[in-house]
Amino acid sequence: MIEQGPDAGRVAEDLVELAGLEVDGFEVDGQVIQVAESTWAIYGHSGYDGEIIVGEYHDAAEAAEVLRASPRPPAP
Repeated sequence: MIEQGPDAGRVAEDLVELAGLEVDGFEVDGQVIQVAESTWAIYGHSGYDGEIIVGEYHDAAEAAEVLRASPRPPAP
């Protein structure tokens, strides 16, 4: 069986949502963490709320693709 990658349309939608969060002052921290048997999360942070989940996915490949494509703040 050939495993397909994440749906490009869903990844694009996820990136639009992340861009909206970034406009609101949230930054993506840069890692995907499995938080339940079939749930992966991308963490981020803001100056006000500390660390938060900025994306939640039921597919690890989709979460990883979104993370790879998301803009990152410049390194200090």
